[in-house]
Amino acid sequence: MLKRLDIQGFKSFANKVQVEFNTGLTVIVGPNGSGKSNISDSINWALGEHRASALRGARMDEVIFAGSEHHRKVGMCEVSVVLDNSKNIYPLDYSEVTITRRIFRSGESQYMINKVSCRLKDIHNLLVDTGIGKGAYAIIGQGKVDEILHSRPEERRAVIEEAAGIVKYRRRKEEALRKLNSTEQDLARLSDIITELCDRLEPLTEEAKKAEQWKEYVRERRQLELGLLARELEGVDEKLSVLGEQLKELQGNDGDKDQHTTAAKVEQLQQQLQLQAGRVDQRRVELDKLRSDIQSVESNVLLTEDRHQNMIQENKRIRRNKNNAENKLQQLQQDMRHEEARLAEIKQSSVPRGSELKQLKQTLQQVEENIKTKEELLEKDKAQVIELMNESAQGKSKLQRAEEHKTVAERRLTQLRQTIQDAALEQIRLKDNLKVAKDEVDQLNKEKDIKQQRLLDAEKKKNNMKQKLILQQSELRKLGDKLSEAKSNHRVLQQSQESYSGYQRGVREVLLALKMGKVNLKGICGTVADLIQTPTKLEVAVETALGGAVQNIVTRTDSDAQEVIDYLKKNKLGRVTFLPLNSLRPVKRHPSEANALQMPGVIGVAADLVKCQPQYQVVTEFLLGKVLVVESINQALKVARASGQRLRLVTLDGEYLHPGGSLTGGSSIAKSRGLLKAKREKYEYAEKITQLQQTEQELKNKEHEIQEEINLLEQQIDQLRDYVVKDQVALAGRKQELLQLEEAVNRSGYHSQESSYEVNNLEDEIKNQDIIQDTAARQVAEAEGNLKKVQQAIEERQQQIKELKEQQQNLQQQITSTKIEMAGVEQKQDGIVNLINRLEKDISNTQQELKNYDQELDNLNQKEQKMQEEIEHSKQQLDKMQQQKQGLDKLLDDEKSEHQETAQYLENVQQQVKEFEEAQQQKKERIHKIQLQQARLETEKQTLLERLEREFNVTQTNDLKPVGNISNCKNRILELEQLQEEIGPVNPSAEEEYKHVQERYQYLQNQKEDLDNSKESLQKLIYEMDSLMSKKFSAAFEKIESEFSIIFKELFGGGSASMKMVGENPLTAGIDIEARPPGKKLQNISLLSGGERSLTAIAMLFAILKVSPSPFCVLDEIDAALDESNVDRFANFLLKFSEQTQFVVISHRKGTMEKAETLYGVTMGSTGTSKLFSIEMSRAEAAIANS
Repeated sequence: MLKRLDIQGFKSFANKVQVEFNTGLTVIVGPNGSGKSNISDSINWALGEHRASALRGARMDEVIFAGSEHHRKVGMCEVSVVLDNSKNIYPLDYSEVTITRRIFRSGESQYMINKVSCRLKDIHNLLVDTGIGKGAYAIIGQGKVDEILHSRPEERRAVIEEAAGIVKYRRRKEEALRKLNSTEQDLARLSDIITELCDRLEPLTEEAKKAEQWKEYVRERRQLELGLLARELEGVDEKLSVLGEQLKELQGNDGDKDQHTTAAKVEQLQQQLQLQAGRVDQRRVELDKLRSDIQSVESNVLLTEDRHQNMIQENKRIRRNKNNAENKLQQLQQDMRHEEARLAEIKQSSVPRGSELKQLKQTLQQVEENIKTKEELLEKDKAQVIELMNESAQGKSKLQRAEEHKTVAERRLTQLRQTIQDAALEQIRLKDNLKVAKDEVDQLNKEKDIKQQRLLDAEKKKNNMKQKLILQQSELRKLGDKLSEAKSNHRVLQQSQESYSGYQRGVREVLLALKMGKVNLKGICGTVADLIQTPTKLEVAVETALGGAVQNIVTRTDSDAQEVIDYLKKNKLGRVTFLPLNSLRPVKRHPSEANALQMPGVIGVAADLVKCQPQYQVVTEFLLGKVLVVESINQALKVARASGQRLRLVTLDGEYLHPGGSLTGGSSIAKSRGLLKAKREKYEYAEKITQLQQTEQELKNKEHEIQEEINLLEQQIDQLRDYVVKDQVALAGRKQELLQLEEAVNRSGYHSQESSYEVNNLEDEIKNQDIIQDTAARQVAEAEGNLKKVQQAIEERQQQIKELKEQQQNLQQQITSTKIEMAGVEQKQDGIVNLINRLEKDISNTQQELKNYDQELDNLNQKEQKMQEEIEHSKQQLDKMQQQKQGLDKLLDDEKSEHQETAQYLENVQQQVKEFEEAQQQKKERIHKIQLQQARLETEKQTLLERLEREFNVTQTNDLKPVGNISNCKNRILELEQLQEEIGPVNPSAEEEYKHVQERYQYLQNQKEDLDNSKESLQKLIYEMDSLMSKKFSAAFEKIESEFSIIFKELFGGGSASMKMVGENPLTAGIDIEARPPGKKLQNISLLSGGERSLTAIAMLFAILKVSPSPFCVLDEIDAALDESNVDRFANFLLKFSEQTQFVVISHRKGTMEKAETLYGVTMGSTGTSKLFSIEMSRAEAAIANS
């Protein structure tokens, strides 16, 4: 319920006004332009209306009181609506809810609930589904009635949604859709990040695999070297064991043996072994065949049993179906007999109604012809009445107007004569003020133009600087990306160089020991790769020419090299090649090299093409002094042939031609940089990083300068804007005063001139009105006499038509009733015939089903009996085979045991024969030789054990696994060394970085799955809300449509109306309205008259209020287009509905005022502001009665 309304500064209510509202019907009245509708607008505005057009304005600040001739304008307006919450309609724990809205001329707006600041959204949420929320028709302003009816069907549904209580669900759905859109955007961003991570994962995976592969090569090489040593130890132990046994046997066996007897025994055992092997093979063949037969029989038994079980289930199913079919057949036959009896009964009863209908139609036609004749005569009489009434009304109107014009003219004449004197004095004063105001406006315009130009210049400069800043920031981002990439590459190369990745184990250990200060190796100069500098173009050629020598370590003296070798041997750290500077001698160049240098494509001697410090020149001459660099393989082959295959040649692509004619070339599998290239790239990246960092700092400094300049410009612009706004405000005020003064001057002169003309006209007008009065009085008397005669004739004719129409209506009802009865009988008869035909078809189909079931059961019984016999026979056969298999298994085991014993015995005998023969031939020589071999093997074994302990730190050999093939093992070790060299520099942190990126990738994948789940949940929530809204909307629409039809008939005193949904989907369907006032055809509401449209809209409003009552309803002159009888019906409905809904009605109509329980009057005095006074009708009536 609406308890109170506080208004201050809103439209015409300049001063604070408080309006108290009681339950029931409150009517607000007043003359046009007094500000009645501003009360309705103030309530609408306070409850959150944000459209200026809905408040009858162009801008929202127009709701602030703009001032009048006698009252200055105000700077803000405020409206508070106090609502009763004793029934907890609104979700706040207060008995009263006060909604306040305030707006200032600056455009600032405030919303409050119970004096607590809030948002517009909070007010909408508070009022949603209460009947007064956004979109509800609780406040019907001027023109809103036509808006309801002329709006599109899809717009008209908003009021039904509010009544159905689904607005909050629609908002939740919209919020869910926004979240869904946000989720989809997040998914898109995540997908981009995941794609980027995938791009990073691919090279990282490659690097991690390369690092893992390098480690795997190291582990495999170590295992192979250990296995090789274990194999050598095992070989030594085996040899020592054999030699010991041989020596013992030779020393302990001095007697001779019978060689012939032993040979005969061996031959006999071999024959026996051959026979036994044949018997074992035969038994195995027999047993395999028997096993296959057993497996086949078992499979057949299982398959047959499965088929047998399926047949049993099928038998049961067919019997059930047969029983069901028999029951169905009995029921169908019974239904058939019943329907045939009904059909015979209906045919017999439908004969006599046809003749009765024909007689009624003939009587109705005669009555309708009589009505038509009477109505034509009545229309002629009514037309004559209207003409006479118009003639009388015109006469009375002329008479009244003449009297009023005469009175007004006399009063006006007196006023004008005084006004002419006052206007002359006022015009002199206004012209003086106008001149002063024009001078002030000109001066303000000049000052404003100067400041505006300064403001435009500053904003233009600021925009240019911002554009420059954006370009600067873009360049800085691109530079940052390049710097990050360079740092990443430099870090990888630095880590690789610091860990000496790509070097052989011995070289790496020496360099690491030197780096960490574990040893004092002052004589080490560095590796060949560290000491030489190679042009980029020649890197591949030089590294190919050097081969493994690129890892050689250069020392000052051979003593330094010896010291390092001792360190390696002592710590078992591998092997290294050293180049002592005091021992190296430059190679002598062959005369053919000088000739070759002159040939096309020869670039030069490799030693001359690389750079190094002078003291290391001997190293380059030693390694590269005999190598020529040639551009291509074709040119290299020509040079080689010309020199007689005596030169070492290397091409820019890495092909190597050896002396003697052999060539090395092809595609390298190495996927990393060489040592020379890695060193060069590291220096290049370091220089690039330094350059980029300098450029980045320069760009950042420039960006900072631009930003400071922009900040300074923004301060200047803000200051200039303040000046311009102040000047504009002052100028607008002065211009307004100037316009008012000019208008006042013009108005004063015009009024003086007009007043003079009007004085002369008024004197003539008074004379003319006397003549008009006499003529009009005669016209009225004559018209009223004729009117009485015609009205008496119309009443007699209307009574005759009424009696005929009653007779017509009775006949139509009888005809309709007869037609309905006959149509019902025919429909029943057709239905029974169709049912009998369907029953006959069902009986035939059911009988055929029973025959099919019997045939299927016979077939199944025969198959089942045959299958049972097959199962029994297969099981008996299987038992016999199992017994036979057991016998063969036992016989095979016995024969195999006998065969193994004989073979073992034969092997022992053969070994004895061999040893005996050897012992007899070389007994003395072998004893001495064995003793020498034992001593050598013991020395070899000790050497191997020392190597295991020294190089691999292994003292226990029991856990070592010897390799199988020594040659293959050695080849594999060489191959692993080559593979390690081909891998080149390895990023040791690649595995850790890969793991980190992989974990982030997996985390983002999980996030993506969560977002996918969230998306699915939102879609499910939207579907559920759609379903709920659809049900609620459909239910509310059905109720409102039903009430609308009933209330329309009551308001119009007959007729019919309906509402229907336009579209199949209740969530998007529009609402269309059709109406048929009494005596008219069904038509669209756009074709109705103004009053009919208003009454139709009112019927719709009451239907909504009946289904979903609103706490209060404000109606602004919606009864303006109604005639007196319809106003009375409307007022009665208001009074009836005011028991459940509080009504505040703005009206001019007497019938509406009479029903009011509280009456407010609105007036506008000479000050140009609205004032309010009230009358409580019950108290007023009591006071009148007491007086």
